[in-house]
Amino acid sequence: MNAIVVADPPLPGCLPGLAALLDADARVRLQRLLIARALAWATAAAPGRTVLAVAGGPADALAEIVPRGVRVVAAEAGPRRTGLVREAATAVGEGPLVVAGAAWPRLGRGHAAAAYSDLRAGARAVFGPALDGGAYLVAVPDRATDLLSLPEGPAGLPRALETARTRGDEVGLLRHERELATPADAAAFLADPLLAPELRAALAGA
Repeated sequence: MNAIVVADPPLPGCLPGLAALLDADARVRLQRLLIARALAWATAAAPGRTVLAVAGGPADALAEIVPRGVRVVAAEAGPRRTGLVREAATAVGEGPLVVAGAAWPRLGRGHAAAAYSDLRAGARAVFGPALDGGAYLVAVPDRATDLLSLPEGPAGLPRALETARTRGDEVGLLRHERELATPADAAAFLADPLLAPELRAALAGA
């Protein structure tokens, strides 16, 4: 298996939706933590086959949190990240590929394992539905597919599903997950007794 983690760089201005809750420095620390956690599960699921795709910003902003063996691909941010993901996909090997965002705190190795299980069972694409109508994860048997992107926005996942089903592809769906993007999201995570202690501290600005 190969894994690509997609993230915004941990620079001033990141996580803008949390500006009412955390100052710029606290948001940078939180973003670094989210990326580190995402890379931890990704490298466990795909050792030696993980790429971090950074949507804008210098790759050296991540030097301290990127594990050895993880390649970083940086590109300009944009409304769609298909080009960035496809560029990152050229850095991984052949075989199944999982693409996931870093802004979903509950995302973990179990999601990758479930997606891989669906692919082995014959699915041509597996999606992790996000609460906003997009997807936090997409898994495909190989990188030669037009579904190699993270669907965004309210119509993102429905469009991707329609593309797959029009071709007759079998599709797998994981459970819904919440993105950490707004104060309401932060409140929901803080109310979760299973929230990781380091995330709880970061959301408190510690």
